[in-house]
Amino acid sequence: MKWVSVFFILVATAARSVGTIPHIDMWFGLVGTVGWAWVGYLWHDRALLFLNAILVTLLIIGLMNYYFGI
Repeated sequence: MKWVSVFFILVATAARSVGTIPHIDMWFGLVGTVGWAWVGYLWHDRALLFLNAILVTLLIIGLMNYYFGI
């Protein structure tokens, strides 16, 4: 799970640096951060879980803003 999540976050970062598809980085980032939140939960690592739970929330807000203009 860690390596798959790392892959998704790297793809998200690469997509953001290129900037050709503006929302694809948020989708890949969301998958990667959900994966890391799950790892934090399994490891009972509150800092890892806390960080990624907040990032997931922010990415969901960003996606809702992109698609629905909220």
